[in-house]
Amino acid sequence: MDKGSNARIAGILVTVMAAAGYAGNNVLVALAYGQGATPTAVLFLRYVVLIAGLLIILPMTGQSLALPRRFFGHAIAAGCLASFDSLCLITAFGLIPIGLALLILYFYPIFTAILQSLIERTPISPAQFGCLLTAFAGLAIALGAGGEGFASHVNFAGVLCAFGAGLGSAGFFIWSRYGLASAEPGATTLFTSLAGAVIAAFAGVAFYVIGLMPFHTPGPSDGFGWLLILALSICFSIGYFGMSLGVQLISATRVTMLMNLETVFTMPLAFVILGEALDARRLAGATLVLTSVVVSQWLAANRPA
Repeated sequence: MDKGSNARIAGILVTVMAAAGYAGNNVLVALAYGQGATPTAVLFLRYVVLIAGLLIILPMTGQSLALPRRFFGHAIAAGCLASFDSLCLITAFGLIPIGLALLILYFYPIFTAILQSLIERTPISPAQFGCLLTAFAGLAIALGAGGEGFASHVNFAGVLCAFGAGLGSAGFFIWSRYGLASAEPGATTLFTSLAGAVIAAFAGVAFYVIGLMPFHTPGPSDGFGWLLILALSICFSIGYFGMSLGVQLISATRVTMLMNLETVFTMPLAFVILGEALDARRLAGATLVLTSVVVSQWLAANRPA
């Protein structure tokens, strides 16, 4: 087996591990809420653990911590978008089922393809638009739209937060593509994480002051609560590191497609650990959404230069 094949296999395995890490993070976040943690606190603490890991791992692997000055603004912007994405998503986790929040989040590849078309001033293909409509149809099935009591059992604030996460994620990938494409991935990850941590801290203070969201961590004597915070932060870091390493070993397009496994891993975990519903309607809707997303990613990968 040649070196290229080994790199491809390693990239696939690392990316699958990243998807599993994010799935673990998703379920553990919900458990941490049960121990008194709030979204802004979880977001900030996750970034603290991630940055600490980067400061240790990057020098150990011979990667530079320095980022050229011309990339600073782009790294800050990408970090702000990533922080917005994460805050919206983990807030949604506290309002709607985790599996449903992830289904909405994974509209982001379609949003990314549409944003790319707008930036490059090329027509949005009918096929991409069809993928978006089909994904919305799948989401409507998963939500039970049109059924009895639909408006009363759906938390629309949670749905909007999840869509905000999808738009933030699309913005992050677009900004990284056009503003940070030639930057060193290790240093880029560090600086975007630092920017994200600052935004998370600012959001925590601002939301607390205006009374929108408290900044709570588990109690000082709550060992289980702090163990959950540590575990979810490690899972998040594994996901973040794994996805970044996967991009270096295989193409970003392949990594994005493999990351769809995050939803596949999360839904059964949420069913077993959190007791979230996993009925035929939700599975049918999830299948339609994920199929639309994969087709959209395939179309983007095979788009003429």
